[in-house]
Amino acid sequence: MSFRTARALDARRTPPFVNLTGDYRWLRAGYWALVDAELNGVPAKPSPVQAVTVQNAAACLLVARRHGIATPAWHIAKHAHDITPPVLLMPVSGMTDATYACHHPRSRQSQWRRATQNGTRPTLSVAFHGKLRSFKLVMGMTTREEDHELAWRLWAIFGVPLARVWVIEPDQNEDESSAADGAQETTFLGLDPLPLHELTPRDLRLLEEVSQRPMSRS
Repeated sequence: MSFRTARALDARRTPPFVNLTGDYRWLRAGYWALVDAELNGVPAKPSPVQAVTVQNAAACLLVARRHGIATPAWHIAKHAHDITPPVLLMPVSGMTDATYACHHPRSRQSQWRRATQNGTRPTLSVAFHGKLRSFKLVMGMTTREEDHELAWRLWAIFGVPLARVWVIEPDQNEDESSAADGAQETTFLGLDPLPLHELTPRDLRLLEEVSQRPMSRS
């Protein structure tokens, strides 16, 4: 048995390191804790690769769609004329809630400049029909029953134990043309950090309940 094979087998027997800092952004303390765990042969949740994927808006949406999660239509807005309102302009690297709404062609240039910092950072143009909503993900669970399935799937895909999930909910007053664009279903937009100290007593009770269950090592 090779050293690499032996180490892989040992890692499967080692309980995973579940990082509850809630902030796994690049070069933050939470991210380095994940790297340190993997360097020492301890499987981490999330893995460093998963942590980086979540931080990149385009990569996060692509991975989610590949796993069958509904996502809004989007493309890279290289220029202001690439924007067809109504859209949300979302920097590729940054917080999901730091979006710039563009509802009219007259605001395309100003909003594109704000989102891209005068063309210096890549930005997604995300089709926006409806309203933004967020909920807290706690190791695959959430306090809102209607979000349980999505929370569990995101936990399975990205391995992020604590996160704020952003979705676009359909507007019941949208016209038929919006419905044709797929605006009549809730779509996943992204994951933001959720520091442990921002959890409410109800969230903490949920965390305690979930932490007592056996964890899948798949």
